[in-house]
Amino acid sequence: MNTTEYKKKLEQFNSTPKYRRELRMLAGMLNPKPDDKILDFGCGIGTAIESLSQWYPFSKFSGFDPEYYHVKQVDITGINKLYFMHSFAHIENIRDIIQGLPFSVEKVVVVTPNYEWLHENENPEYVADPTVIKHWKQGEIKELFEKAGYNTHVYHMGKPSKSNKENRERLLVVATR
Repeated sequence: MNTTEYKKKLEQFNSTPKYRRELRMLAGMLNPKPDDKILDFGCGIGTAIESLSQWYPFSKFSGFDPEYYHVKQVDITGINKLYFMHSFAHIENIRDIIQGLPFSVEKVVVVTPNYEWLHENENPEYVADPTVIKHWKQGEIKELFEKAGYNTHVYHMGKPSKSNKENRERLLVVATR
């Protein structure tokens, strides 16, 4: 997918009411404080950063997107909070990134599709995003963060699954040290 197509796709998705609701949930869990330095890992075109910067002008937001900016590494020195807003499933070396987070990153929040929900609610018309590397199960994400020294809570949001109303379309993961 070329840069122009990628940007158009992100603009369309980021303008939906669903995305805005999820961004509000992310903001609530992120709970920005004065002087927080917060990184959007996989920021795309920066929609979340723009909104969060307006809502929380006392915090410093920055972004990194290895696909959009074609940069392979990011310096997270001084960052104390980090989030993945629909980027977790798209990052090839996510295990290494989580394991390598410095101790100064005290909170990580993830909003990502729920593998279990996707599997149960298979839609024959659904076309997987070609940039997805892996959809994660909630237990896998929890284990990944706990191995990196985080206490992890997993919440569900969005549409319920067909058989289990507690199992929802999105996972909202909050990992703290």
